[in-house]
Amino acid sequence: MNQAARILVVDDEAVVRHTLEIILRRQGYEVWTAGDSQEAQVLLHTCVFDLLLFDLKLPGGVSGLELAQGACAFQSDAAILILTGSDEFATIVSGSSLPYFEIMHKTASPQDVLDQVALLLAQKRKRSELIH
Repeated sequence: MNQAARILVVDDEAVVRHTLEIILRRQGYEVWTAGDSQEAQVLLHTCVFDLLLFDLKLPGGVSGLELAQGACAFQSDAAILILTGSDEFATIVSGSSLPYFEIMHKTASPQDVLDQVALLLAQKRKRSELIH
């Protein structure tokens, strides 16, 4: 586990956002949160993150997938995990131009989310080691 990993959590549901923040911080991660795509854009332009954890459906007409696609331009090394409360997985995956991302259902257990975060961060570290 990378204790210093920096994670951005974007979810319009305060309870979900706060819960994710708590469980991630308990694992030693540094966590920033945003409730919508506008808040997220500010953070994405001012901080560097190791992992982006976005809700698929966000208010304001910008989906988590679109936010992730835009973030790739300046957060190209960040791992991406998209959470969804719907069963639109096939549609989401087929329409994406993201180089690599994972999708999880919002009903996943906190431990499953932590496991997926750890896996994505480990994969990110391996990619970085191969480059350097």
